Amino acid sequence: MSTASDLLKSAAFELGMDATRPYSDLREDLLSITSSGASYQILDGRALPGLDAVAWWMSRHKQVSKSLLLSAGLPCAPGAAFEVLEEWIEDGNFDFASNIIILFENGIRWVAKPARGSGGKGISLNIHNADDLSRHLDAHALESGDWIVEHFITGYDLGLLVLDGKIVSAVGRKAFALEGNGTSTLEELIDTYNASASPEAQFMIDSDARQLLRDQNAYLGEIVEANKSIRLSNRPIGGSGIESILQNLHPSYHELAAKVAAVFKAPFLAIDLVTTDESADAFQNATILEVDLTPEWIAYVLEHERMEIARRIVQFVTQRA
Repeated sequence: MSTASDLLKSAAFELGMDATRPYSDLREDLLSITSSGASYQILDGRALPGLDAVAWWMSRHKQVSKSLLLSAGLPCAPGAAFEVLEEWIEDGNFDFASNIIILFENGIRWVAKPARGSGGKGISLNIHNADDLSRHLDAHALESGDWIVEHFITGYDLGLLVLDGKIVSAVGRKAFALEGNGTSTLEELIDTYNASASPEAQFMIDSDARQLLRDQNAYLGEIVEANKSIRLSNRPIGGSGIESILQNLHPSYHELAAKVAAVFKAPFLAIDLVTTDESADAFQNATILEVDLTPEWIAYVLEHERMEIARRIVQFVTQRA
């Protein structure tokens, strides 16, 4: 499977440019593209020239990012941030401040996740009270010192890829799940799936998958009822479960994307949202979950569209100077 750098290198060659990896003997994947005597560097196939270091840091902290977005009038999930102290971990006693405790008084469902990081790592989707939060942190506190709790938002998972303030790809994504048949355990269903899945689509149980199972009161050794769906990952696996919806987007999504790009002064970014209807007003029907200024952009593009997006990225990088 081609990496983002592979695609960008091929796109540069197609456009008559030279592209090399000057540090190929190192772990760093730096691509250098030469056009009209000038050189342009792209790191890991996703960090483009013009990326502001301070803006990148702010985007990586979900609560800081959310504050900036809310200040710009953009829709985000309500919630609060807190720090996990070392003595809490040592004592196993999570002494939450009143601003966290008060969140649970209305009885609604919350999500807990590390304030930094991406890809659904360390997330629990089933927090109802301080005890639930304590149990989750007991297993995951070492993954992050800063955490946030925010409303659990139902809807359709949507990913936008934005280049130069314009949406170049929009995909709807379904979380990876398996459906029971009434005779097989969940572990057997996973084995059956893996037996026919491609190498990049193999599913392995990790700590995040186990947390998802706990959220659903599901167990590997239990038989799954017929037609009952068990979520195993918050993301699609191996490129399946995504569909292009760019043509269905309400015009307001383009306005939203341009505003997010302006907030972070970002030449290239991805926006993860939940929406109740992508064909209706984004400011009324969508909630921004995360913004990534160095996106794994392949995950936001259907396979047959990746070379076209790679060409657009190379053209943007080499023509904006």
